[in-house]
Amino acid sequence: MDLAEVSRTMRARHPWEIARAACILDLIQGMDFELVADIGAGDLYFAQELHRRHPGRLIAVDTGYGYPTERDGILLLNSLSQLGNQSLDMVLLMDVLEHVPDDRQLLEEVLRKVKPGGHVLITVPAFPFLFWAHDRVRGHFRRYRRRQLHALLRGLQAERMLSFYFFAAPFLFSAHDRVRGHFRRYRRRQLHALLRGLQAERMLSFYFFAAPFLVRCLQRLLPRLARRRRARGIAAWRLGEDHLITRGLVALLRADFSLGRRLAEVGIPWPGLSICLIIRKRSAS
Repeated sequence: MDLAEVSRTMRARHPWEIARAACILDLIQGMDFELVADIGAGDLYFAQELHRRHPGRLIAVDTGYGYPTERDGILLLNSLSQLGNQSLDMVLLMDVLEHVPDDRQLLEEVLRKVKPGGHVLITVPAFPFLFWAHDRVRGHFRRYRRRQLHALLRGLQAERMLSFYFFAAPFLFSAHDRVRGHFRRYRRRQLHALLRGLQAERMLSFYFFAAPFLVRCLQRLLPRLARRRRARGIAAWRLGEDHLITRGLVALLRADFSLGRRLAEVGIPWPGLSICLIIRKRSAS
């Protein structure tokens, strides 16, 4: 989690953060790496999860850290300049590029730190039309389309290995009302009331598409169940990792991530709230 989002009253991890960590760990399982840097590591949640699964050499970099130090076997640095050139097997840039004015410059700097044949895993928020107040509060400069993210690689010593949207379910609900330009939603009795005084009689009336309705209800009710108060964003979650609602949402998001990846591998377009991109540094020609 971004250090700016950490709340003193924070008691639980948001399902989005838990699911993303589990999905990325599964994605890099089996990849060959010895020295990894997590850029924008924040409160070290993902770095610690990675270190438990891959107890090798791990560096966490974040401008919010102080002097270089070590915590639980993880080296903490506050600048990319403290890393040696061509020293890393893998770099993780998870929801970082959207925070910097010049994303191309940051990517160039990251690639200088990676060995030829090494990998960079990137996640970013997707679709510019979804940019709203929450993005501004979190310090985002932009959201991306895949082709926009791919364009950053032009002229760089890198090749694209995997690219896909993920977390489609949250995307569909975030995008729906923005795209449709709705003024209102209706109850049945509210719709029936429009008939009063008209030369018309009601023949049939029923609700349909119950499954999306139930998901939308959860989306609306969960912040209340979690007793959301002053905190904002993912730091506002109050339900523990073992809570049935948290576990259910994590399972749903993990399945969503897997589906987006599989569909991308066979060339089927599929939207999502975020993008995952893996690139490999080419050897100098």
